[in-house]
Amino acid sequence: GFQVCHKTKNMNIILLSHVAVKPFNDAIHEPYDRWEMRCHKSVNSLIKDWVDFNFFANFEVNIQKDGSKNRGVSYGNRALYTKFAAGYDAKSRVDLPQKIDFEWSSFIQAYLAAMAPQQPQPTPKAKGAK
Repeated sequence: GFQVCHKTKNMNIILLSHVAVKPFNDAIHEPYDRWEMRCHKSVNSLIKDWVDFNFFANFEVNIQKDGSKNRGVSYGNRALYTKFAAGYDAKSRVDLPQKIDFEWSSFIQAYLAAMAPQQPQPTPKAKGAK
């Protein structure tokens, strides 16, 4: 499947999903709500095991105090969240930043940076060493 598409056709497979707020039963903490894929939990688990990346996309929201109430404000900017957090499910098989811009070029740039071989850092010489 994926390897054939990627190696022979230079294609990537992207699966999009709607999400829903679902209760999360944490073994350590009290249950709380979080965003997860809107499908049966066994299907959700299969998909998450299969994919290399499971990002959560959302509009960036700022919370402002309006008297005694909180008011959410968004200007339409979206972001991709790449790592697990209490409020949403996400994963990456490579070390990406927690949040990247919602653009293919931002993902590719972060991915290539994560996959680049690490250059050895020069070891500082001790004083008086030649």
